[in-house]
Amino acid sequence: MMRITVKSLGDHSAALAHLKPGVRVIAEGPYGVFKADRAFGKKIALIGGGVGITPLRAILQEFENDAEIDLIYRVLTTEELVLKSEIEALVKGRNIRVHYLVGPPSEFPMASTDLLKLIPHLAECDVFLCGPPGLARIVRHSVESIGVPSSKFHHEAFAFGSD
Repeated sequence: MMRITVKSLGDHSAALAHLKPGVRVIAEGPYGVFKADRAFGKKIALIGGGVGITPLRAILQEFENDAEIDLIYRVLTTEELVLKSEIEALVKGRNIRVHYLVGPPSEFPMASTDLLKLIPHLAECDVFLCGPPGLARIVRHSVESIGVPSSKFHHEAFAFGSD
């Protein structure tokens, strides 16, 4: 079974909700570079902004139960916390801490000091990031300054929506 999660941003994405089961579609990707087996160790940080949570939710279920995982889920409003109930179900009984950051970027700037307050051992983690370009730039700079090597930084880019 294939699942597609789409944020309705226009006519084309909104039309997907009206597809009937059995309709043939052409899909491209995923290409297999943004997945759990890219991690080197058992300490994992997943950082998602907005709809960027969708691939992280999929990755979350791929990790073995002995992984130590922190998930940072960054959104502007509580209405944007899509997949929250699914994430809550996936973390039950596992060594996973979820950090919901709801509010404007000024409230949660994602600087290295902010990230270390949430995940003190971040320098030891494989970091998986998916979010808008502005968030990606800030987080990448922050994790580099903390000392996460580029080989342990895994980023899925998307460029639609606003920074």
